[in-house]
Amino acid sequence: MNKAKVSFTLGKRIASLSDLKLPVVYVPQEVIEETQKLLLSFSGQKQMRKGIVYWVGTETEQGLFVTQAIAPRAAATPISFRVEAVENARIVAELQKQGLQLIAQVHSHPNGVEVDHLITEPEMGFLPFEGFFSLVVRDYATNGLLPLTEKTGIFYYWKGRFLRLTDQQIEAYLQVIPAGGIL
Repeated sequence: MNKAKVSFTLGKRIASLSDLKLPVVYVPQEVIEETQKLLLSFSGQKQMRKGIVYWVGTETEQGLFVTQAIAPRAAATPISFRVEAVENARIVAELQKQGLQLIAQVHSHPNGVEVDHLITEPEMGFLPFEGFFSLVVRDYATNGLLPLTEKTGIFYYWKGRFLRLTDQQIEAYLQVIPAGGIL
């Protein structure tokens, strides 16, 4: 496990997380591409809508391995989305049957809107828990997710709040595995 000193930018304050064991998240290129398709699937031909996708996978000593992207049933508009609690419960039950866990929530924002969490967003998807990642994708994901440092805002839920990762942390802790590649 990487024990590098970690600090997060939260507004004007820096919260030092040197004691936190932030896991490395490994995401195959194929999952990145599927995530974009699923985010775009919430939009119609005449109107773009926010999308929501969950990354699920397994945890090992090396880190978290995202194995698939799934789109929950959700109500989506150009500026919001909502996943009902019963849908999240169904997904959790299915993940438990398969021996998988929820690793992250990925959702898209409209063109020109910053990739930050809005006040109401944590309630619209999965309720966050310690160690939960959240990715916010620019421009309804129309331009993809890569590079992550340019196309997304990435957050880590710690001590009751989402903290935004710096570009250096994204590069260190979110590793995209090339298509057909191995570690």
